[in-house]
Amino acid sequence: MVWIVVLILLTAIALFAFFVLGVVPTIGQALVALLVVTIILFLFTTVAANATAIVGTNPVSGMTLMTLILSSLVLTQIGLSGTSGMVSALIIGGVVCHGVIGCWRIYYGFKSRLLAGSTPKKQETWKFLGVLVSAATVGGVILVLNQAYGFNRR
Repeated sequence: MVWIVVLILLTAIALFAFFVLGVVPTIGQALVALLVVTIILFLFTTVAANATAIVGTNPVSGMTLMTLILSSLVLTQIGLSGTSGMVSALIIGGVVCHGVIGCWRIYYGFKSRLLAGSTPKKQETWKFLGVLVSAATVGGVILVLNQAYGFNRR
C-alpha cells in the first residue's frame, strides 16, 4: 500500500508540474485543476470497477463526458477560460478517461490471468511497465503535436 500511495503522490506532482509549466497561468488554478482530477478520478474509477464487476462493461464514454462538463464548470468558476481553460479541461478529461480505462483493464486482467495461473506480483510488474511505456509514448506524441500546432499558446 505504501508503494501505491507513493506512486499516486508522484503522479499528482508530475501532473501539477505539467499544469503549472505548460497549461494554466497561475499556481492556484493549477492546484484547483489537480484537485478536480484527483477527486473525479478517485470517484469514477471506483464506479467503473463496480460497473465492470456487475454489468461487465465499462462506462468510459459517459464518465469522460461528465468529467469534461464538471471540470469545465469548475475551471470557469475560478476564471480559467479561453485556450488555457479548454486545454485544461481536455487534459483533465484525458487523465480521467485513461484512469477509467486502466481500471477496467486491470480488473479484467487480474481476473483472467489469475484463472490462467499467473501471480499478482507478475501482473503488477508488467502492468506498471505497460503504463510507463504508454504514458511516455502518449506524452511524446503530445509534445510533438504541441511543437507542430502550438496547442498551449496563451
